[in-house]
Amino acid sequence: MKKKLRRPRRPPEPTQSSQEIRAAGRAFERPAGLKFPCAWD
Repeated sequence: MKKKLRRPRRPPEPTQSSQEIRAAGRAFERPAGLKFPCAWD
């Protein structure tokens, strides 16, 4: 018998965090459209 880990199929993600991650990803992909000051400059 295989022991299956008990975890939800899709872990609940806070909308704010996902939005921040997406915004950061877009900013990193194209630095020309930065919405916030970039510390990696």
